[in-house]
Amino acid sequence: MAQSSLKYPQPRKGDVVDDYFGTKIADPYRWMEDLNAAEVKQWVDAENALTSQVSRLRCRCATRCKKRITDLCNYPRVSVPHYEGSSLVLLRATPAFSART
Repeated sequence: MAQSSLKYPQPRKGDVVDDYFGTKIADPYRWMEDLNAAEVKQWVDAENALTSQVSRLRCRCATRCKKRITDLCNYPRVSVPHYEGSSLVLLRATPAFSART
């Protein structure tokens, strides 16, 4: 899905400005702090719809991607040799145990 085809909901910018010890700080999205406001609910619903749309489209390739990553990670491994007491130890992991995705 091309990013240009996504329609992000545009939030309204408010005109709230706070004064902190003489420094003015704009807070254009303060209105979003009221989670019970109808306008916030509309914006959140629009964002959720966009997220669902993207998730549905990207899930089509998720199975293929997971399989490919599993295949790439599925090889025997041997650790760096180290001593445990007076014994030199190597740890081996077979593919069945090394690729848990």
